[in-house]
Amino acid sequence: MAKSSPSADMRLPKRPPDFNPPAFSQKRIRVTLDQEAILGEYQDVDMSDDSFHALPFADPSPMDRGVEIVEGGEANIQDICYGALCDVHASLSGWTAGKSLAQDGRPFQQFHIILHEDSFSLLSGKNEVVAVLDVDTCRALQCLHDHQGVRATAVVETSRLMQTPIKRSSKGIFPLSINIYGTQDEANEVGDKLSEMHAFLQHPFFLEPGYQYFNPQYIHLGGEMKCMTYLVGLSETEYRAIRISDEVERVFDSCDTVTRDGAETVLDAQPNAIITPLKSHQRAALAFIKRRENRDACQSANKSLRHFTGISPKDDIPSYSMGGLLADVMGLGKTLSMISAIVSSLRQATGYATAENRNFVSPASGCRSRATLVIVTSMQVLDVWEREVSIHVEPGTLKVCIFHGSGRPKSPEGVIDHDLVLTTYATLSADSNVLRVLQEIEWYRVVLDEAHWIRNQTSNQFRATESLSAERKWCLTGTPIQNRLNDFESLLKFLHFEPFSRTSVFQRHILEPLSKNTPDRAVNLRALLHAICLRRNEKYLNLPEPLYKEISVELGSEERQVYKSILKKCARDIDEVVSDRLKIKKYAILFAATMKLRRICNHGTLSFSQISLSATLPFGAGGEPDCDFCGSNDEDKLALLRENKFCTECGRSLSNTSRGPKLKSPGLVRGATPPTCAGDANVDQASLRSFLSPGHAPQGYSTKLLAVVGNLVKSPPGSKSLVFSYWTSTLNFLGGLLQQRGICFLRIDGRVTYNERLRILALFSEDPDIAVLLMSIGTGSVGLNLTVANYVHLVEPQWNPSVEKQAVARAVRIGQTRPVTVMRYIVKRTVEENILSLQQKKSALAKFTLDSGPEGESGKLEVRVSLLSLILPLCLSIPSPACLFYYQPWAISINDLCRTSNSSWT
Repeated sequence: MAKSSPSADMRLPKRPPDFNPPAFSQKRIRVTLDQEAILGEYQDVDMSDDSFHALPFADPSPMDRGVEIVEGGEANIQDICYGALCDVHASLSGWTAGKSLAQDGRPFQQFHIILHEDSFSLLSGKNEVVAVLDVDTCRALQCLHDHQGVRATAVVETSRLMQTPIKRSSKGIFPLSINIYGTQDEANEVGDKLSEMHAFLQHPFFLEPGYQYFNPQYIHLGGEMKCMTYLVGLSETEYRAIRISDEVERVFDSCDTVTRDGAETVLDAQPNAIITPLKSHQRAALAFIKRRENRDACQSANKSLRHFTGISPKDDIPSYSMGGLLADVMGLGKTLSMISAIVSSLRQATGYATAENRNFVSPASGCRSRATLVIVTSMQVLDVWEREVSIHVEPGTLKVCIFHGSGRPKSPEGVIDHDLVLTTYATLSADSNVLRVLQEIEWYRVVLDEAHWIRNQTSNQFRATESLSAERKWCLTGTPIQNRLNDFESLLKFLHFEPFSRTSVFQRHILEPLSKNTPDRAVNLRALLHAICLRRNEKYLNLPEPLYKEISVELGSEERQVYKSILKKCARDIDEVVSDRLKIKKYAILFAATMKLRRICNHGTLSFSQISLSATLPFGAGGEPDCDFCGSNDEDKLALLRENKFCTECGRSLSNTSRGPKLKSPGLVRGATPPTCAGDANVDQASLRSFLSPGHAPQGYSTKLLAVVGNLVKSPPGSKSLVFSYWTSTLNFLGGLLQQRGICFLRIDGRVTYNERLRILALFSEDPDIAVLLMSIGTGSVGLNLTVANYVHLVEPQWNPSVEKQAVARAVRIGQTRPVTVMRYIVKRTVEENILSLQQKKSALAKFTLDSGPEGESGKLEVRVSLLSLILPLCLSIPSPACLFYYQPWAISINDLCRTSNSSWT
């Protein structure tokens, strides 16, 4: 493209020091931009001059459009937004003052884009040229000149414009973005042309009302463009956090080979005592475990790592620990890989227990064991490990001890003469505070299953696991980082991986480099992970992707009326809190209202008689906890809640309520019985008649639950379905509806005992007449292998989308031979749609951060922000002082609102 003859003083730095715009490459890698770009010479223009042309894609729309992003409005079915060019700069024309271009009350200003000679300029609403775009952006726009249906709009953040100086020496340079609009038919061609110019479309900071955002450069699963409007409006800080988060995730995903020095990956031989043929990736995991348990190999790798990362002599503490992190995603068989390692090392373990010299480890006592201690999250998962041993290992190979319950050994002597000891985090925590049986033993190996459970370094389970003595320590988890990179530091402390397990070293050599905007910021983290971590993703499963179906449900008129009554009461309660008439914590109101609205979506008018209209009263009929975690009979869950004021799952206050269930499922036969169905001889017929009789049948109806049951009825012959819900009361109602239709089903929730659970799972797997298993999502989303099922029903969207993913993974894992269909039920125009939007927004944000603050405080703030995001938009339709308070233009942001007066929000 021809240029005017620019003068030297017209050369602009592409990246001014005070502005570092985010940039992501989508289809192609990001290209480093030149340090300087030349702007074409600009001048005042006579509007009647024929040399002045509006681009074919110049924005013809009036400039008086609002700045709010419209959600739920009618979309423009002809034009869409392809995204924004974000790495853009402009220079004010002449002595134009940026402040003069800003219209009061608008966070963003929009400008037409016009072409004059060889330059692209911004045109104000008064048809005046006010700024000239940089050359790189001009080249990108020029390639779209032939597309008659494509147009562009300049978007400038008002605060940036107001701060732009107008001195001749600075040239009034300011950053902006350019939204590109056009038809869906031209999207891919436009995306490819821009990619060829190394111009990559980002999420827009602002989107005009009535338009949807579809990015043609984004790699969409299935190849079909998906609506991405929910990503509009992310800030620079959020972009920067995403870039760091995505880079960390790429580093983890690069840890997928056993050797990284150019040699071929060596697969370990199949252990003789393992009955089941190991898959190649499991043999690779076994080889990795053996290599990390070889003292010489570990010392060599650890020494090289310390040298590479530049550890100072004062911090260069040799690490004598062996072990590491097996971080395969769900379903790849981490349990079988570790069992194979235990079987393969029996001879070495025996030698370790009888050796007189104790190199490198100095336990507090003289009690040494050949056993591998495995710590799991619950008795349910403990049973999974025990069954895996019975299925995959030759009988008599391993001597197993279950360290759990009141009958567990009371001294080390009752434990050490075993090959495998299984316990739970709760039992370990309880034991560490009293007898300290497990702490008194020097173990051959210690393994943490779901190791992210110790991420909170102030928790009892962290302190108990970190104090265990062993030469070899392993962390098994598909999610080594939950929210913060400090989660990974907790794992390093358990592994005693010096010097990186020390907070000061981890901060200086891992976190600080990541926070810098340099190309090599992740090299230290990559070197650390490549030394101790193995991670493989879903491609090793070689399974077809599950088919997701979203079932939209519309509330009936009576259900909608109940729903609105709860919403109105919430608005009134917020009014009273704002005016200080109601002495109750804001968080409690928002949480109670959210949970009740969600339950109305499930239960419709079935539950209306059981729910108070007050948004501030406790949940559950008759005071019964409806959460499967704090309302469970599981002693491990209850033990982890003993020192908590709130349930870690549902947030319910535990200070004035007893932990554990008070009542059984009302009027329903418990899932412990053989298949529950009308007329079955094994069913408690008196209880069943009580539920089905007119006097006891629930009054009202639920559109959603009827839809769930309808889809279960229509399932093909031979299929089996898992039905997940957060609430036990939802399972109660579903069970009643299934019984009324004579459909056989089983049920598992937190109140089902250990032995009952085993019986239920065996029946569901083996009996072809049982097609439905109802499960509380807290109980059934971890540790179970249910590949016999090929349908998964998620009755309601979950607060944490990873919980839904874990539930689906019960069926989509190694051993699944049929395609799996996942049905998600969403009630339209309710809080459930807001939860979906929140999930999408959260998935688009940084998956984890560099935040080093206390986990509890950051977690509370996140919950508060989420609650406000869910409830307050719904209250907009209800006139009230509260809504006006929260939505005044001068009101503080939601984040600030949550941080203000923390004591009143906790």
